[in-house]
Amino acid sequence: MRFPLVEWRPPAPAERAPRYDARMEAAVPIEHIVDAWREMASKRCDTNVPMFKKPCDRDARERSDLRRRWFGTTTLAIALLCLASVLGSVLYTVIHLNADLDSMTRSLSPTGMGLVNTTVSMFHNVEQATGHGNRMLANNMPVIDAMMNDTTSIVGRLETLLRKPTITISLDVPPGAGPAPSLA
Repeated sequence: MRFPLVEWRPPAPAERAPRYDARMEAAVPIEHIVDAWREMASKRCDTNVPMFKKPCDRDARERSDLRRRWFGTTTLAIALLCLASVLGSVLYTVIHLNADLDSMTRSLSPTGMGLVNTTVSMFHNVEQATGHGNRMLANNMPVIDAMMNDTTSIVGRLETLLRKPTITISLDVPPGAGPAPSLA
């Protein structure tokens, strides 16, 4: 906005009180300042308004638009700052987590490899034990069958014994047992 220059007019001679300092005299009389003010106000609102007036609608609209622009810009700047801080903290966390995982991997790799080797040898030993168990079962199957058959005959003998319980004590050596043990 351009302000028109007001031509200088020397002040009118007037009787001044002795206490008034001449250095404080205005270079431009107050009437010219008021006229310039009114002229500026009329150019701003396109109306002829008094010196002290309520702002016109156009000024209010301009101030409102300016407030809206500043509010939107400030809100956007704050949102971008918050987004940048959140992304920065996530990036910081990821970088430090990656570094911590790398150091943990380096420190645990000897122990981890020993654990893997032990697990592999354990599986190998279990496989060998299963193979030995299968061979033992295959070789002893006839003995297991005979034992099952003998168990059936033992159960039959126990049934007959329980029907007529008798206890016989003998000091004779059974035939085919060999010589009797001596007590001396």
